[in-house]
Amino acid sequence: MKKVELSRAMDHFQENWPGQYEYFSWMEFVAVAPQPLFLITTYKEGDIPNACFHSWGFWAGNQDGYLCLFSLNTGGHAYADIKRNKAWCVNYPSADYKKQCFATIELRDESADEITGAGFTVEPGQKVHAPRIAECFMNIECEYLWEKELFPGHVLIAGRAVNLAVDEDAGNMDARERFEKFPLMYNVHEPLKLDSGNSQPSVLGVLKLMEDM
Repeated sequence: MKKVELSRAMDHFQENWPGQYEYFSWMEFVAVAPQPLFLITTYKEGDIPNACFHSWGFWAGNQDGYLCLFSLNTGGHAYADIKRNKAWCVNYPSADYKKQCFATIELRDESADEITGAGFTVEPGQKVHAPRIAECFMNIECEYLWEKELFPGHVLIAGRAVNLAVDEDAGNMDARERFEKFPLMYNVHEPLKLDSGNSQPSVLGVLKLMEDM
């Protein structure tokens, strides 16, 4: 196996759109590390439902709690809502709802109900002031804990899970059955070819289980 060592961008790397390597690190497009996709839901001012289709996040926990950590641009609705309401919900849609998930991206108006407008159904959070998406097989409600600036305009946010709602069928299936019925989507972000310096369109991946560990 021959490897190419990269500590800086190659001179021939080409942006697909102006500012691509300012908004994102070029390493993200070379590494092409798939990340699970989910929807962060919040209330905008006036309790208008907001949805942010996202993939920069993960969970960590022990007996002291289950923590949600994700990075977020500070210029969008989701960040403003989280700062105001101190709460959000993480919703996991199956790949069957791909169209609705991407539709949320187009609904950016302050007055737009981004959940209903995308073809989903709003349901209230049970423990936090944030909406949930009824069609998602799992919803995890979170309360704000802290944030840390990663770089200007981008922060890492941490929250504690205070309620988890999971589809009854999914909750009684083994892992293989669950993700065959409710396949998780993964973001494969614009793979960048080293030889040409051109990045390819993003790819949507789906979780496929192999043998038991």
